[in-house]
Amino acid sequence: MQFSQGQLIFTLTFIVLFVIGMVYSYAKDKNVRNRHYKGSYVVFIGIIVVVGAYFLLVKFLK
Repeated sequence: MQFSQGQLIFTLTFIVLFVIGMVYSYAKDKNVRNRHYKGSYVVFIGIIVVVGAYFLLVKFLK
């Protein structure tokens, strides 16, 4: 499937501007995230452990 030159320019422009917007938003929100979500990595590690235990349990019960 071929794209026109206008579609390619639009796509590249959109991707570049989207990434710039995401980086700006991340940098602007960094202090707020640290204040409100302190210790959230523990929840993430807990979820990974539970999912890993589930897959091990399923594998050994087969």
